[in-house]
Amino acid sequence: MAARPRPNQSSDWHVPCPLCSEMARGHNHSLRVLVGGALLLAATSATATATDSTRVLLRSRAGLSSSRRARLLAHYGARIRGHIVGLDTSVVDIPQPALRSALAALRRSGAFISVEEDHVAHATALPTDPLAYAQWGAIQINTFESWTLTRGSIASVVAVLDTGVDAAHPDLLGHVLNGYDLVNDDTDASDDNGHGTAMAGIIAAQPDNGIGVTGIAPDSPVLPVKVLGADGSGSYSAITQGIAYAVDHGARVINMSLGGSDASPALQSAVDYARAHDVVVVAAAGNYGTADPLYPAACDGVVAVSASDARDRRAVFSNYGADVSLAAPGVGILTTVPGGGYAGVTGTSPAAAVASGAFALLLGANPSMPATAAVARMTANAVDIATAGWDPYAGFGRVDAYAALVPGTVIRHAPDLTPPTADILNPAKDSLVSGLVPVDVSASDNASVVRVDLEVDRHFYASATVAPFGFAWDTAGFTAGSHRLRATAYDAAGNHTTSTEIRVDVTPGIGLLVKRGMVRFGRTVGSDYLSVSGIFQLPAGLDLDPANDAVTIDVSGPQGMVFSMPVAAATLAPDRSGAMRVTGLAAIPTNGGVSVRIAKARSGSGYTFTVSGRGLNLTNVAATMNLQIAIGSNLLSQAVLFRDVHGRLMLP
Repeated sequence: MAARPRPNQSSDWHVPCPLCSEMARGHNHSLRVLVGGALLLAATSATATATDSTRVLLRSRAGLSSSRRARLLAHYGARIRGHIVGLDTSVVDIPQPALRSALAALRRSGAFISVEEDHVAHATALPTDPLAYAQWGAIQINTFESWTLTRGSIASVVAVLDTGVDAAHPDLLGHVLNGYDLVNDDTDASDDNGHGTAMAGIIAAQPDNGIGVTGIAPDSPVLPVKVLGADGSGSYSAITQGIAYAVDHGARVINMSLGGSDASPALQSAVDYARAHDVVVVAAAGNYGTADPLYPAACDGVVAVSASDARDRRAVFSNYGADVSLAAPGVGILTTVPGGGYAGVTGTSPAAAVASGAFALLLGANPSMPATAAVARMTANAVDIATAGWDPYAGFGRVDAYAALVPGTVIRHAPDLTPPTADILNPAKDSLVSGLVPVDVSASDNASVVRVDLEVDRHFYASATVAPFGFAWDTAGFTAGSHRLRATAYDAAGNHTTSTEIRVDVTPGIGLLVKRGMVRFGRTVGSDYLSVSGIFQLPAGLDLDPANDAVTIDVSGPQGMVFSMPVAAATLAPDRSGAMRVTGLAAIPTNGGVSVRIAKARSGSGYTFTVSGRGLNLTNVAATMNLQIAIGSNLLSQAVLFRDVHGRLMLP
């Protein structure tokens, strides 16, 4: 469970928010990804629904708004068929006549990591769960080694007493039994909160189906018993009745990732009823980091589970005390969410579900094993992660599913202490960018990278959870000038590394950024002075060739041209520093001299420039002007906003 409320006088039960370490205090919000990605799939076929369109997959860069994406797609008449939420991928149909141009334009837009036509895949014998690599908890308790012996069975049904279960989730479909809703007193045990579906996925999500995650005991059916409402709370009477219902309908394991602060004889009686019928009862220890008892975890005969992290340490939020029996992974546990998606959940709620899955494996391999023997086997073969023997933080130790199945066999996974690597590949350092900027990050780890965060000027911008890690940085909301980018990569163990920070320049124009400027008005006609300087960058692969490229510099205002300076090819001459210079008369107005200096930037692929004119008659000058530099067939431009400083126009 993710956290419990402070003790109160009511007999209400509270389920923690499945993602934060805060108990639901009457709040009700949707699941959000903490670790790993989320796959939500509207079912899609490999062929378009109409003969005149083609199905296309577009994976968006992190940070791309849905409205911006919609505008891009609408331009080509694309029809959105569905979304793969955790991968930020849209499934769209594009009309055939526009297909080729649309694909090319969408690839150039910088909004998408990949743009591809849909294809057809066929079954393979290899594991196909794309998020299984990040399921560190399942790996740590030796789930997949256990599968050489059992994956659970119909004989080890797990009852999930919670907010209900989304039985239509693609990773649970066909493995959720008909249950009961004790909140509304009907047979519809669907999930209106999300917590129950998350617990069910940890226990029984299906492997090798090409989507999402895998559960600990995928062959053990889930029996949903809804005892908590949409707000995550429920009565003791519903919980008590739910335990009896689960026992009477064939459960061998009962998972209760919930808790309240009040002891209850009725609740204890229900637990005793389950034990008398050979049912293992598992409950979450709580999330306040205290020794305060939580019920049913503190009931006699219940396996109370605390949470551990990827380094086999007690999670700081986890309760402890005399009632704790076992510890289990409970930080960033990937699982199912209603509607077909996936999320990472944290708390003793997922820890209890992990332990319930391990019990389902043990009882699946040993259907006649008494519940007391199963608990004894699991506790005797747990991994000590605190002091030797029992302790109040991890109980008898962290769950080891394989060791419980084969006593005396120990498989140890060394804690992951190796941080990932992170480097920003694109944009390049000191580059000039504008509009929607693709940001690509290379991140790798000895195990897996589960998240990469992008920061702009040391402020969080967006997260990407699936490799390759790409972002769409919309610079429209950023001021012109220098900005800093850095990325931080995280692995499942919580190790992280931050990339080297790079500086880039943002322009509201096209390939051009004016950094400084001044207009000084003379006392006589024809004595005005103007100077602008900044940087420009040609399209990738192009360089300024002074021997063959003509250059034209135009400055205009709202009333028309301020001046124009044409520079013929082979006119720019290098000086001692290597900069290219030319001085001449402005074409408009005809009086006044203009000098131009262009130099290769010290870093990056751009150029610095300075344009200054003396003896001009700046009759059309204004606070807002436009600078345009034409180099060959490339047109670079930017609107420049000056400020009035004691009769002069200045930038900045």
